[in-house]
Amino acid sequence: MHTLDVLRRHEVGWLLAASYGGASVVRAETFDAVEISLACLWIDGPAALRQGSCEAP
Repeated sequence: MHTLDVLRRHEVGWLLAASYGGASVVRAETFDAVEISLACLWIDGPAALRQGSCEAP
């Protein structure tokens, strides 16, 4: 399984803010203004990539 870990800078290092996996569609900080389809990030992603739904709007 693939995961996207979101880290936040903290006074003593890095803090895990969130962890997303699979084919989820997420709004991860600091990019929360944009939905990110995780399936489009993985090289072995599902049919979404082949169907062209992973292109930028």
